[in-house]
Amino acid sequence: MKRVAVVGSGPSSMACANYLNKNNIEVTIYEKEQKLGGLLRFGIPEFRLPKATLDISINKSLESGIKSKTNCTLGKNIFLKDLAKNFDAVYLGVGANIPKMIFSRDKVLSGNVLLEEISKQDIKKFEEKFAGKIIYVYGGGNVAMDAARTLKRLRAHQVTVLYRRDEAQMPANQKELTDVKNEEIEFMFLTSIKSVDEKLHCIKNQLITAEEESKNELLPTKENLKNVKDKSGKLSSKEKAESDKRKEDKRPVPKEIPGTEFELEYDYLVLANGAKADEEMIKGEGIELDQRGYIKVNEMQQANIENVFAGGDVIGEKATIANATLSGRRAGENILKFLKKN
Repeated sequence: MKRVAVVGSGPSSMACANYLNKNNIEVTIYEKEQKLGGLLRFGIPEFRLPKATLDISINKSLESGIKSKTNCTLGKNIFLKDLAKNFDAVYLGVGANIPKMIFSRDKVLSGNVLLEEISKQDIKKFEEKFAGKIIYVYGGGNVAMDAARTLKRLRAHQVTVLYRRDEAQMPANQKELTDVKNEEIEFMFLTSIKSVDEKLHCIKNQLITAEEESKNELLPTKENLKNVKDKSGKLSSKEKAESDKRKEDKRPVPKEIPGTEFELEYDYLVLANGAKADEEMIKGEGIELDQRGYIKVNEMQQANIENVFAGGDVIGEKATIANATLSGRRAGENILKFLKKN
């Protein structure tokens, strides 16, 4: 019987593992935490997904024959070279949980990390920390919505969501957005944070189309030369990759409006405006990254190591549970083809 190692136990990994198991492949899941579930357990609040419901689903998978090993962290006590040698194939579904934006201040928190810590610890500890505080959540996706609703339940005095675009462009699910509004959480649209010290230094935005942006992005202006390496006026490869991604997004691009700077008093800022893969860990395992810092894969979701596959957030898929699940299922199909061929 062919054997596959699945690293991670979020929606992408579980979808891959379940598909392979149903096709008579022996699957072993490796999870860094003490319990399986990944994002579903440690990133989604209890009021949105009860852990008892999640446990029922995971137990069904384990009862069907999928094996699991917890407290196994890639690059620390398990290593990709060993997995690739001892298994016929390996699937990496380790997610992308490193904040894209970082302000080094005690009052600035990561939305992903905050939700994870709250899921693991006594809720009263966090009530004491956030009760009566003024908190801004920066972002417009489901993580931002979950963080805002969680902070409201922790009796924060004021919770406000800051978002760079307008409401129509928010990537959060409509139901999530409606629930946030019903809980008297405030919104401040078309607003970017420029810097953080004792206050939040913000600026207002206007929206332009991606086509309008592309007409100007390669010109050697003072503004875009800040982002290039060779001073030639051309974007660096990483900036170009980000620009291409924005064009594919099709949403209007937020551009700052000069002279609209303003400040906000705050107790805490929660960053929920995107996350990236753990580049250091991934490169340390011998895996190549693309220009955006995600695992580089081909059309079969294969990495540069022939029997290693990847999917979900770690390859830059749209960060939703549905997309992660589909990506994991597709990877399972590709791995099965690979195993049959070999």
